[in-house]
Amino acid sequence: FVTVQSTNSLNISWGRPLNMSLVSHYFLLSYSNTTLNCSQNYSSLMGLSAGVQYNITVRTVGAMGYFSSPRGLTAYT
Repeated sequence: FVTVQSTNSLNISWGRPLNMSLVSHYFLLSYSNTTLNCSQNYSSLMGLSAGVQYNITVRTVGAMGYFSSPRGLTAYT
């Protein structure tokens, strides 16, 4: 979900994975040839170009390195 949108940034959040509250995990967020490791289920994407469509993908990475299926979001600045 986009929580805040401007001409050069997006604040986004996504749901936490089920049944993983006691298991070590992080989130892999990808957009426009950029990949971020996020420890929380939200992020601020800064330095974006105005009037551009961004296709954002989030995956959960578990303690043993297993990836969840990607969840996608399309947002515009």
